Amino acid sequence: MRILNYTIPIIFLLFFAFTYGQSDVQTPKKGKIEQYKKEIKHKWNTNIDSAIILSNRAIVFCDSLENIPEKTTFIKMKGIGYYYSGQFDKADSIFHTGLSISRKNSYKKLTGDFYNLLMITKRRKNRYDSAVYYGNKNIAIRKEMKDSFNLAGAYDNLANVYKNLGDYKKAIELNTKSIDIFKQSNNPKDLGLAYENLSNLYGQIKDYPKSLEYLKKGKAIFEKINDKYYLANIDYNLGFYYFKQKDYILALEYYQQSHKLFKKLKKIDALGDVNMSIGEIYIDKGQFANAYMYLKKAEYFYDKAGVPDYKAEAESKLALLFLKQKMKDSTLKYLRQAQALSQSQSILFKKKLLQTEMDFYNTFGDYQNAYQKSLALNRINDSIHTLNIQDAINKKLLKFKLDKMKSENVQLKQKQTIDRLHNRQMKITAVSMTGLSILSFVILYLFFKKRKKEKEISKLKIKEAELKKQEMENTLEANERQLTGFTLHMMQKNLILKDLLDYIKNVEKDKITNIGSKIREFKIKIINALSSDQDWKTFEVYFEKANPKFIKRLKEKHPNLTAKEVKLAIMVRLNMDIKETASTMNIEANSVRIARYRLRKKLGLSSDDNLYEYMLGV
Repeated sequence: MRILNYTIPIIFLLFFAFTYGQSDVQTPKKGKIEQYKKEIKHKWNTNIDSAIILSNRAIVFCDSLENIPEKTTFIKMKGIGYYYSGQFDKADSIFHTGLSISRKNSYKKLTGDFYNLLMITKRRKNRYDSAVYYGNKNIAIRKEMKDSFNLAGAYDNLANVYKNLGDYKKAIELNTKSIDIFKQSNNPKDLGLAYENLSNLYGQIKDYPKSLEYLKKGKAIFEKINDKYYLANIDYNLGFYYFKQKDYILALEYYQQSHKLFKKLKKIDALGDVNMSIGEIYIDKGQFANAYMYLKKAEYFYDKAGVPDYKAEAESKLALLFLKQKMKDSTLKYLRQAQALSQSQSILFKKKLLQTEMDFYNTFGDYQNAYQKSLALNRINDSIHTLNIQDAINKKLLKFKLDKMKSENVQLKQKQTIDRLHNRQMKITAVSMTGLSILSFVILYLFFKKRKKEKEISKLKIKEAELKKQEMENTLEANERQLTGFTLHMMQKNLILKDLLDYIKNVEKDKITNIGSKIREFKIKIINALSSDQDWKTFEVYFEKANPKFIKRLKEKHPNLTAKEVKLAIMVRLNMDIKETASTMNIEANSVRIARYRLRKKLGLSSDDNLYEYMLGV
């Protein structure tokens, strides 16, 4: 952000301090509250810092009037200001304060608003478990209030959370509910946007016919209300999904329609997107002159809009275009320009750029550089693989938490129902059985005694299950320790024997016959020790304990593997690097690389497939 953006707000703040101070006497109290609201909303779009300061003043003003509902509204507006400024922790804290006041005073609409804002903030902070919790709270209170419009929005917002979690089935279910409600309301714009959201969800699961179906429904709505901006977006998305299905004629038709609308609206970066997409179509069709023309237009618009990341993508497409034509200098030129602009780009873009660079060096016979790029590409693939594993683990943990919360809520409701029924039964018994009070006391005593005993038995069972689980975990941990220890033992033994063997080879050259013959005998014993299968058999026993039936499954799946290839597969399964594998198997590091290459071929894996990930799935 430039310094100018920090100096202008000070002038405006002085102006507001003056004008509001002047108008305190003249403006009625209710009118002043509305004036604060109007000014704060205006400042959201022009100067966030001023909006936050005005919100604080409005809160103080409402305090002086003891107007709690309006004070709570300005707390909400203050939190929104912090959210727009990117200060999500502060926004989160303020929304919690507003929620507490709203619930305490039974302000249902405001309570729903704070649930919704907390859901959005938690989603922005990647706290998806909390986002789901507040999203469901928002839905519940909107249903209670019979607030159909905000209920539709609540479904739509929660769908976005599940979309971020990768649970597209749940997201589609919620989005469909919001559409059903929007159909009943008189708000076509929200219905059109809901159709577009649903289309994108189907696009995520590659159901392109469904994507196109809902986009066309949204297009019909935006044509009816003559909303050119959203109509341009939908035309662009229609072009995208037709392109995905290789229907170039319809893709070009919709891209051209969106181009006309974006041009009228003067959306420069969007014009860059459209031209780049058209350029990609012509690359696919092999019409390189047309592709070049549109990609250069995209480069121009991105440069004009000041979006270097997008321009980098256009440069990479130009490099690919010239590579397909085997034009070395032009390809290299655009590769260098794309590299210069790609510093802040995503890892996926960098992967695509590296792939193009590797193809470039391979095409023009520079195999050394091609090899270096392939190594860099492998490192990126490994990074992406690691990130995917971490993301999958986080999502599974989150799903477990959500399922647990759901189960606990069901159990709590069941318990509350049982407790209510029990209390009702106790009251009826107390009224109807007055003459048998002593008998009732005895029955109740026995009943509670039985419940206490059942609870004790339940606790014992839970404790016993926990002990069994702990015992299994300890056994697995012990097996893994044994395997790790024995692996290190084999590696260390082989390293020592190799060093000793090298030393003996030097001594063996001694011309004294007796020493030479003794050394040769000793050398034979060491070679036998290095090639001994006994350590390997012991290693296999420990490995099987930690990874039951892995070897059996591998051999059943690939019966043509040799014993050495099975050993190498085990090393890969343990995620051992080339040096560790070479030491354990008593071979050279280069031999390990060759063996791993041959193993990949036997397993039918491509260069993009991760060997370690494959072994984890066996």
